[in-house]
Amino acid sequence: MTLKEWLYENRMTQGEFAKALGVSRVTINSIIGGAWLPSLPLALRIEEFTNDEVTTHDLAKQETVT
Repeated sequence: MTLKEWLYENRMTQGEFAKALGVSRVTINSIIGGAWLPSLPLALRIEEFTNDEVTTHDLAKQETVT
């Protein structure tokens, strides 16, 4: 599942998600938009927060924009 899909299904804004993880909304937006891959510690926090619905593998296989 993508992070964008998870946020939609859980009716959570990027800002709310970012605040819960202690990062900026811009960081979450950059991950969703494919401009940035999260660090391993952040990817693991995302995985834990989403109860493994968005995995580190899901985050790593996203296409990045160059």
